[in-house]
Amino acid sequence: MTNFLNRIFETLRKLTPRLELIQPDEMGIRVTLGTREKILSPGWYLFWGVFQEIFFTTVTTRVKDLRPQSVFTKEGRNLTVSGIIKYKVTDIQKVVSALYHAVNPYFSQNPGFSSVVSKI
Repeated sequence: MTNFLNRIFETLRKLTPRLELIQPDEMGIRVTLGTREKILSPGWYLFWGVFQEIFFTTVTTRVKDLRPQSVFTKEGRNLTVSGIIKYKVTDIQKVVSALYHAVNPYFSQNPGFSSVVSKI
């Protein structure tokens, strides 16, 4: 019964227009009817859940620590290796396309859908 109600509420939510905020440190893509794409800069956007989807990700510089790893060499020496990866998203279409196609293979088979992180 609750699954049925959840499906009804989800359908109603898709039928009504929604207002979504892209934060100042984010960029997004709005996909209309699975093919038309528009890059979204920070700001407020109105979209229809039936026809459109919005995907967004942070584009500020991020830092990822790599945990220290200990290994022994052939000579019996102990080495500890660690590091930091610093990266920044510059092409939102490539990032969203790579991540979304990995999760949803249907769209990677659709030639009209050339690119699509967080999904609203």
